[in-house]
This record gives sequence, structure tokens and C-alpha cells, in this order.
Amino acid sequence: MRSSSESASGHGDRLVYQSERERLAAGSFGMLLFLASVVMLFGATILGLLAIRLDASTWPENLPGLPTVVWTSTFILCLSSVTMQWAVVASRNGRSVSTRWAIGLTVLLGLGFLYFQTLAWIEWNDAIRIMVDEAQAAQLALTGFHVLTAVHAAHVIGGLIPLAVIAWAVFFIGWRSDRSRGIHYTAMYWHCLDAIWIALVITLVVIL
Repeated sequence: MRSSSESASGHGDRLVYQSERERLAAGSFGMLLFLASVVMLFGATILGLLAIRLDASTWPENLPGLPTVVWTSTFILCLSSVTMQWAVVASRNGRSVSTRWAIGLTVLLGLGFLYFQTLAWIEWNDAIRIMVDEAQAAQLALTGFHVLTAVHAAHVIGGLIPLAVIAWAVFFIGWRSDRSRGIHYTAMYWHCLDAIWIALVITLVVIL
């Protein structure tokens, strides 16, 4: 009786979905919907900054270029996507040791990205603060840089939280094959952040 009531109410993915493949497809679709909202958020932010940039009368001239450390952080984030995909493949094939290595490296690389981005923030902030003192219009560029990079950093931190949970699980609780779904969903989010970051860097290069 309980089984039939659970099936009718839709509780329990084992009753709703007939196979692991169906569960993975349903979760992936939900993640795609979430990622679409994330992309729209960043797209609106970029368009808003570009609109301000097109108004040449309010945009400062001779802005300092992006700190060179930005390219270091970009490389680290791209590398973290590689290790994240390595985790996906390893988990699907049941290679627990490779999964642990890949997840652990991705967490470290994510933290490394945030560290180098903090250095970029400090360097670019110090450089443009001098211009802000001379021309208030430079504040627009400073604010734009802060908004784009800070919103992305917040999403990276948001991605590191489930990664840390997965890392704790695979290192200390024990490996289970059903954890591959969580790794797959997290990888989708991580790859999206990677693509968004590249778009942000291109935007900053164009408008500065």
C-alpha cells in the first residue's frame, strides 16, 4: 500500500524513474534550466556595462590594462575544468582513486583561482584608484570591473561548496557509484563558470 501511494505522489526517484540513465537525464535537464538563469544574469550584467561603455562621454580614457595575474587565474580555471571532466569520466567508470585525485585537484585549483583573482582585484584597484581621485568617471570602470569579477567569484564559491561536500564524501565516507550523478551535475556548473569567465575576460579586454 505504501509503495503504491509513493508512486502516485511521485516520491522517490526509484519509483519515478526506471533507470539510472533516466535519473541522470532528469537531473541534467534541471541543471540546464538553472544554468540558463546564471547565463542570463551574467549576460544582462555584460550588456549593462557595454551600454555604459558606448557612452564615451562618461567613460574614462587611458585605463590601465588587466593585471597580468588575470591570465594566470584564467589558466587555472580552465585547467580546473579539465580535472573536473576527469572526475566525471573516472566516476562513470568506477575508478575511485582517480575520482578522488580529480576532485581534490579541482577543489585546489578553484581555491587557487580565487587567490589569484584577489591579487588581481588588489592590483587593478590600486591602479585605478589614482584615476578615480583625478576623474570621477573612472569610478564607472572600477565598479564595472568589481561587479563582473565579484559576481563570478561568488558563483565560484558556490560551486566549491558542493565540490567540497563531494570531496569529503569520496575521501572520508567512501566511494559509491551513485555519487557520479552529483559529480556530473557539479561538472556542468563548473564548465559553465569557465565559459562565462572567458566571456567576462574578453569583455573587459574590449572595453578597457
